[in-house]
Amino acid sequence: MNVGTILDDNLDVIEQQGKCSSPGNDTDAEGAKISKNGLDDDLTIAKSSQDKDKTQVQLSNNGLFKNDHELEKPNENNKALKEANGLLTKELKMYKEKLQAKNKDHENVVCNMDKSTETLRLLTNEQRAYQNNIRKSGLGYKGPCVLSQANAKIPKLYSAYEHRDKNIQLHVFDSEKTLEDAEKIQRSKVETNQRDEGKVKVNFVDIETKSIELEHRVASLLRENEHLKLVYKNSFDSIKKLRGKNICENAKCDLQTKIVELAKVLTQKIKDFDDVKLKLSNRTAKFEAYFEKLENKKVVLEQELARKFDDSKAKKDQFLKEINHLSTQLENLKGKSVETKFDKPLSLEKPPFDKVLINSQISKSWFTPKVVVQKDFSKSVTAHSLYLKMKKISF
Repeated sequence: MNVGTILDDNLDVIEQQGKCSSPGNDTDAEGAKISKNGLDDDLTIAKSSQDKDKTQVQLSNNGLFKNDHELEKPNENNKALKEANGLLTKELKMYKEKLQAKNKDHENVVCNMDKSTETLRLLTNEQRAYQNNIRKSGLGYKGPCVLSQANAKIPKLYSAYEHRDKNIQLHVFDSEKTLEDAEKIQRSKVETNQRDEGKVKVNFVDIETKSIELEHRVASLLRENEHLKLVYKNSFDSIKKLRGKNICENAKCDLQTKIVELAKVLTQKIKDFDDVKLKLSNRTAKFEAYFEKLENKKVVLEQELARKFDDSKAKKDQFLKEINHLSTQLENLKGKSVETKFDKPLSLEKPPFDKVLINSQISKSWFTPKVVVQKDFSKSVTAHSLYLKMKKISF
C-alpha cells in the first residue's frame, strides 16, 4: 500500500467536508452571535493543533536525521537508505504543506466569521449612534429632553438628513399639520426600528445554530486530523521497517553477486599468472642453455688461442734456432775465407722481439716470407765468390 495515495484521499475528503461546511456568502450572517471568547478559544485550539503538528513533524524529522546518522555506519547500504529517507521526507513535507493549507482555510473561516460579526454590529449600531448624536448635538441644545421638545416643534429640521436628496424648505412654522407630520414620522421610525429588530433576531438565531454546527464540524475535523496523524505514523513506521528489510535483502543479494564475480575474476587472474609463469620459466631455460653454449664456445676459443700461441712460440723458437745455426755457419766460413768488411744482408738480420710476438699472433697468411738459406748459400762460399758479390753491390 502507498501511504501518499491514502493521505491524498483522506485530505481530499477533509477538504470537501471543509468546503461543504464553509459558510461562503452567508458567513457575514452566520458569525454574528459568536462571542469573542469563543473565537479566541477556537484560534488557540487551531494554533495548538498547528504547534502539535509542527512538533510531530520536527520529531519525525529528528527521527529521520537520527536514522540517517545510524544508517551511515555501514559502508555499502548508505545510498539505498538515504534514497528511502529522502522519499519519506518528501512525503512528510507534502503532508505538512497540506495540513498547513487546511489550517489556513480554518483560520480564514474563523476570520470571516469574526469580520461578519463586526460588520453586523457596526450596521446595527450605526443608525442608533447617529440618531443619538443628532439628539445630543442639535442646534446647541444640551439635554435630551430639550432636544425632544425641539424635535416635536420642528421635526423636518431634525429629519434633514433623511430628506437630503429632496428639495424641502426647512424653515417651517409650528402648526397642526407639522405636529401631525412629526407624529407620523416618529411612528414610522418606531415601526422601522421594530421591523429591523425582528429581522436581526431571526438572523441571530440562524447564526447561533450555524455557529454551533460549525463548532461541531471543527471538533470532528480536529479528531479526524489526529486520527489521520496516528494512521500516518503507524503506516510510516511499518513502511520504514519493510523498506529497511527489503534494502538489507537487496544489499545481501548484491554482495553475494559481487563475491561470485570477484571469485571468477580471481580464478581467471590465477590462470593468467600461471601461464605467464610457465612462459617465463621456458624463456629462462632457453636463455640458460644459450649462455651455457656461449661459455662452451668461449672455452673452446680460449683453448684454440692458447694452442695457436704455443704453435707460434714453437715456430719462433725454431726460427731462432735456424738463425743461430746459420750464424754459426757464417762464422765458420769467415774463419776459412778472407776477411772483408761488408754489411750483413737484410734477410740475415735478427728481427726485433715485438715483431716476432705480433707475427706469432697473426694467422699463417700474414707471416713474413722465410728466408731460404739454401737458395743463397747453395754453392760453396769462397773468397772469389765473395769478392764478385761485393763488386756487384758496389756498382
